[in-house]
Amino acid sequence: MAIAMRRRINRAWGMAALAVLAAMIAGGEARAGAIVIVSGTTEQTGDPIYTYFFDVQLLANNTLQTNGFFTVYDIPGIVIPAPTTQPSIFWGASQQNTGITPLGVSPPIVDNPNIPNATWEWHGNPIVAGGSNLDLGIFTIQTTELTAPPTPTLVYVGSLDGVNASNPPGTITVMFVPEPTSILLLSPGAVFALAVYARGRRRRTAAPAA
Repeated sequence: MAIAMRRRINRAWGMAALAVLAAMIAGGEARAGAIVIVSGTTEQTGDPIYTYFFDVQLLANNTLQTNGFFTVYDIPGIVIPAPTTQPSIFWGASQQNTGITPLGVSPPIVDNPNIPNATWEWHGNPIVAGGSNLDLGIFTIQTTELTAPPTPTLVYVGSLDGVNASNPPGTITVMFVPEPTSILLLSPGAVFALAVYARGRRRRTAAPAA
């Protein structure tokens, strides 16, 4: 339970800390559409298994219809079928070597037929975003065995109606978020500060009451 809680806290921290950075890296093109991935991260969830996390939003004043979807192309390290999680049972996930690409995508997407894509399709009632962006949740997909954390720049595209492209291809740079223990190992100063704090606390605890 403690490990699972730590992972959730670490994941939330990573998503929040990287959302602005990832949006800046993605650029204005990714913001031009109706479905956008505002952050992408990977985290080691096995040995040596990694999981991609995508935070997806529906932009303001748009409606996601039943069968609307988004596709992330050429995801390194996944095989078909790859385990996924979705924020709702009404999202369906699939993987394929090419597509699924909606009609009218411009410029055309260069889709490598040797690297699988992932598509998430909405099967519920239409979702309406009001005057502000609506967070659709976190979508994940797991890699096979890798020797290093994947940190690619991925292309994605969305369709609001399940047929036509609702946004031009956008890009998202996926960042690796290390475990808290790894962060401490990479930060000797943080370890020293914690040691000083612990020593001072022990002294205060041992001091006799006035």
